[in-house]
Amino acid sequence: MESMEERLQKIMAQAGVGSRRDCEEFIKAGRVRVNGTVAIIGQKADPQVDKISLDGRAIKPGGAKDLYCPT
Repeated sequence: MESMEERLQKIMAQAGVGSRRDCEEFIKAGRVRVNGTVAIIGQKADPQVDKISLDGRAIKPGGAKDLYCPT
């Protein structure tokens, strides 16, 4: 079975978290985790396998177009 890894900011943008640039800023700020580990710019993940979160809130892969609004 082939891995479907994509850049983290692309996965997040497709999930409706924000633009790719916004997502890059979230990653740089240390607010994003993949499988419990702080993410880094350029990191790839498989949205069907990896657990991705922003500020402790799980990100559902693709389709979910509710924008994340940090408070």
